[in-house]
Amino acid sequence: MTVKIALIGDLHYPLLAGDFIARRDARNRLYRTVFEEFFGENADFHIAVGDVTHEGREEEWLAIADLASGDSVARSRNFRFVLGNHDTLEWRKTSILTMMRQPRFFVEELQGARLILLDTTREASPDHWGGLIDGEQMEWLESLADLPKVPTVVIGHHPFPSTTAGSEEPMMFIEGADRLAGALTAFCSSVIYCNGHNHVHSIARPSGEHNDWLHVQTAAILSRPSFRILEIDGQNVVVRTHVLTDERVVNDAVTVRTDLPGYYHPEAADSQTDHEWTWSPSRSTRAR
Repeated sequence: MTVKIALIGDLHYPLLAGDFIARRDARNRLYRTVFEEFFGENADFHIAVGDVTHEGREEEWLAIADLASGDSVARSRNFRFVLGNHDTLEWRKTSILTMMRQPRFFVEELQGARLILLDTTREASPDHWGGLIDGEQMEWLESLADLPKVPTVVIGHHPFPSTTAGSEEPMMFIEGADRLAGALTAFCSSVIYCNGHNHVHSIARPSGEHNDWLHVQTAAILSRPSFRILEIDGQNVVVRTHVLTDERVVNDAVTVRTDLPGYYHPEAADSQTDHEWTWSPSRSTRAR
């Protein structure tokens, strides 16, 4: 059985309060179109990789909830998310998760595979946007050590250090990642780790101890209007990128992100080799 997961990067949905009428119009068009395309992809799960909102305000989360249930197609999808560092700047995690009806972290067994969603964020931490795994999650992960080993998709907002693009920079990775890696290795035959945070598409396969891992970083919508599709079939994984090329979508993304306080836009273009990849633990080939 093939498991198909659609991944959307940092959405940074902004409130844009005040006299930003033209920018709000661009915002509304952009996110409506992006969600229609995203939910139009027939997948087992539709997952946002954190920084779903820009300032973590209740009004922003209400807008996301509306977009995620806007029509019959959206309502039929299995929409999940992980928290990002922007998501808890104003509203506490417990309030967000209660409204969105989702646990902070969890595991779901699939046919021949496994899905784990993690919370790699601090609570209301505007001055430290780096990642970590708190003690409660680590104890929970270590309690899973006796599960059968199967390929596992793990999704968190922050990348592992020195893997995908930007993950060597301060506050752009998970602190204490060695313990997390050890806990996952105990019950995962291979790991496909998916993250956002650094706003650029990147795919990495580390050498050495964890060479049976694949790291898939998904770019922010405002910088790269696109989303990922992962297909897992036994030991094989195919990563594709669906790019929204409509000129209005591209222009609206520029309009919304320009002068948006606290938003980082990477200017360097993605490499095509970070858009497509076919992988198994024994071999890895970038699409040509």
